[in-house]
Amino acid sequence: SAAEPLPVLVAEPSQIARWTPAAKTPGLCEIAALWPAALTLVVDIAEPIAASAGQRSLAVRVPAHARLRGLLADVDLPVTATSANRSGKPSLCDPDEVAHLLAQTDAVVIDDGPLPGGPPSTLVRYDAATAGFNVLREGAYPPHLLRNTGR
Repeated sequence: SAAEPLPVLVAEPSQIARWTPAAKTPGLCEIAALWPAALTLVVDIAEPIAASAGQRSLAVRVPAHARLRGLLADVDLPVTATSANRSGKPSLCDPDEVAHLLAQTDAVVIDDGPLPGGPPSTLVRYDAATAGFNVLREGAYPPHLLRNTGR
Protein backbone atom coordinates (compact mmCIF):
# COMPACT_ATOMS: atom_id res chain seq x y z
CA SER A 1 0.00 0.00 0.00
CA ALA A 2 1.12 3.56 -0.64
CA ALA A 3 2.62 5.50 2.22
CA GLU A 4 0.31 7.98 3.90
CA PRO A 5 1.53 11.43 4.94
CA LEU A 6 2.15 11.75 8.68
CA PRO A 7 1.65 14.84 10.82
CA VAL A 8 4.77 16.30 12.40
CA LEU A 9 4.95 17.67 15.93
CA VAL A 10 7.32 20.48 16.85
CA ALA A 11 8.13 22.14 20.18
CA GLU A 12 7.57 25.63 18.82
CA PRO A 13 6.44 27.25 15.55
CA SER A 14 9.96 28.45 14.65
CA GLN A 15 10.94 24.81 14.01
CA ILE A 16 8.64 24.77 10.98
CA ALA A 17 11.29 26.84 9.19
CA ARG A 18 13.16 23.53 8.68
CA TRP A 19 10.81 22.93 5.74
CA THR A 20 9.45 26.34 4.81
CA PRO A 21 10.30 29.92 5.80
CA ALA A 22 7.65 31.38 8.10
CA ALA A 23 7.46 34.46 5.86
CA LYS A 24 6.27 32.20 3.03
CA THR A 25 3.72 30.32 5.15
CA PRO A 26 0.39 32.15 5.02
CA GLY A 27 -1.72 31.57 8.10
CA LEU A 28 1.17 30.39 10.27
CA CYS A 29 1.23 33.52 12.44
CA GLU A 30 -2.50 33.23 13.13
CA ILE A 31 -2.25 29.53 14.02
CA ALA A 32 0.98 29.98 16.00
CA ALA A 33 -0.86 32.44 18.23
CA LEU A 34 -3.31 29.64 19.09
CA TRP A 35 -0.72 26.93 19.74
CA PRO A 36 -0.16 24.81 21.72
CA ALA A 37 -3.48 23.24 20.86
CA ALA A 38 -5.14 20.29 19.15
CA LEU A 39 -4.89 22.26 15.92
CA THR A 40 -2.88 21.06 12.92
CA LEU A 41 -1.90 23.32 10.02
CA VAL A 42 -1.09 22.03 6.54
CA VAL A 43 1.80 24.05 5.09
CA ASP A 44 3.50 24.00 1.70
CA ILE A 45 7.08 22.74 1.81
CA ALA A 46 9.97 23.29 -0.60
CA GLU A 47 10.73 19.60 -1.13
CA PRO A 48 8.93 16.41 -0.09
CA ILE A 49 10.25 14.69 3.04
CA ALA A 50 9.60 11.19 4.37
CA ALA A 51 6.69 12.35 6.54
CA SER A 52 4.99 14.05 3.58
CA ALA A 53 4.97 10.79 1.58
CA GLY A 54 6.11 12.53 -1.59
CA GLN A 55 3.76 15.50 -1.29
CA ARG A 56 4.84 19.14 -1.17
CA SER A 57 2.72 19.81 1.88
CA LEU A 58 3.10 18.84 5.51
CA ALA A 59 0.75 18.81 8.49
CA VAL A 60 2.41 20.44 11.51
CA ARG A 61 1.32 21.00 15.12
CA VAL A 62 2.62 22.26 18.43
CA PRO A 63 0.94 19.77 20.80
CA ALA A 64 -0.89 20.80 23.94
CA HIS A 65 0.87 18.12 26.03
CA ALA A 66 3.54 20.06 27.98
CA ARG A 67 5.91 17.14 28.61
CA LEU A 68 5.79 16.14 24.95
CA ARG A 69 6.72 19.71 23.98
CA GLY A 70 9.57 19.49 26.49
CA LEU A 71 10.81 16.26 24.91
CA LEU A 72 10.58 17.79 21.43
CA ALA A 73 12.57 20.81 22.63
CA ASP A 74 15.18 18.62 24.36
CA VAL A 75 15.85 16.48 21.28
CA ASP A 76 15.45 19.50 18.97
CA LEU A 77 13.92 17.27 16.34
CA PRO A 78 10.44 17.09 14.87
CA VAL A 79 8.58 13.85 15.47
CA THR A 80 5.91 12.23 13.32
CA ALA A 81 2.79 11.34 15.22
CA THR A 82 -0.41 9.47 14.65
CA SER A 83 -2.99 7.98 16.93
CA ALA A 84 -2.00 4.65 18.42
CA ASN A 85 -4.43 2.25 16.83
CA ARG A 86 -4.98 -0.11 13.97
CA SER A 87 -6.76 1.49 11.04
CA GLY A 88 -10.47 1.78 11.74
CA LYS A 89 -10.08 0.90 15.44
CA PRO A 90 -10.34 3.28 18.40
CA SER A 91 -7.17 5.03 19.55
CA LEU A 92 -5.33 3.44 22.45
CA CYS A 93 -4.67 5.68 25.46
CA ASP A 94 -2.95 3.21 27.79
CA PRO A 95 0.81 2.84 27.24
CA ASP A 96 0.71 -0.88 28.07
CA GLU A 97 -1.86 -1.46 25.31
CA VAL A 98 0.24 0.59 22.88
CA ALA A 99 3.38 -1.39 23.79
CA HIS A 100 1.48 -4.65 23.19
CA LEU A 101 0.22 -3.39 19.81
CA LEU A 102 3.74 -2.41 18.75
CA ALA A 103 5.59 -5.36 20.32
CA GLN A 104 6.73 -6.82 16.99
CA THR A 105 7.94 -3.50 15.54
CA ASP A 106 10.93 -1.22 15.98
CA ALA A 107 8.76 1.41 17.67
CA VAL A 108 9.57 3.08 20.96
CA VAL A 109 6.81 3.78 23.49
CA ILE A 110 7.43 6.53 26.02
CA ASP A 111 5.22 5.85 29.01
CA ASP A 112 3.72 9.03 30.42
CA GLY A 113 0.78 7.18 31.93
CA PRO A 114 -2.69 6.85 30.49
CA LEU A 115 -3.75 9.72 28.25
CA PRO A 116 -7.24 11.25 28.25
CA GLY A 117 -8.01 10.39 24.62
CA GLY A 118 -10.64 12.27 22.72
CA PRO A 119 -11.09 13.46 19.16
CA PRO A 120 -8.13 14.05 16.85
CA SER A 121 -6.75 17.52 16.24
CA THR A 122 -8.62 19.86 13.95
CA LEU A 123 -6.84 19.96 10.58
CA VAL A 124 -6.80 23.24 8.64
CA ARG A 125 -5.17 24.82 5.63
CA TYR A 126 -4.92 28.52 4.90
CA ASP A 127 -6.75 29.60 1.76
CA ALA A 128 -5.22 32.72 0.22
CA ALA A 129 -8.26 33.27 -2.02
CA THR A 130 -10.56 33.73 0.98
CA ALA A 131 -7.86 34.89 3.43
CA GLY A 132 -9.21 32.32 5.85
CA PHE A 133 -8.84 28.74 6.96
CA ASN A 134 -10.45 25.73 5.35
CA VAL A 135 -11.27 23.01 7.84
CA LEU A 136 -10.07 19.73 6.34
CA ARG A 137 -11.04 17.66 9.40
CA GLU A 138 -13.08 18.76 12.37
CA GLY A 139 -11.60 17.65 15.65
CA ALA A 140 -10.83 18.73 19.20
CA TYR A 141 -10.17 22.40 18.41
CA PRO A 142 -13.44 24.27 17.82
CA PRO A 143 -13.31 25.63 14.23
CA HIS A 144 -15.45 28.64 15.15
CA LEU A 145 -12.51 29.97 17.18
CA LEU A 146 -10.54 30.44 13.95
CA ARG A 147 -11.00 33.89 12.45
CA ASN A 148 -12.23 33.98 8.84
CA THR A 149 -12.81 30.26 8.67
CA GLY A 150 -13.73 29.12 5.17
CA ARG A 151 -15.35 25.79 4.29
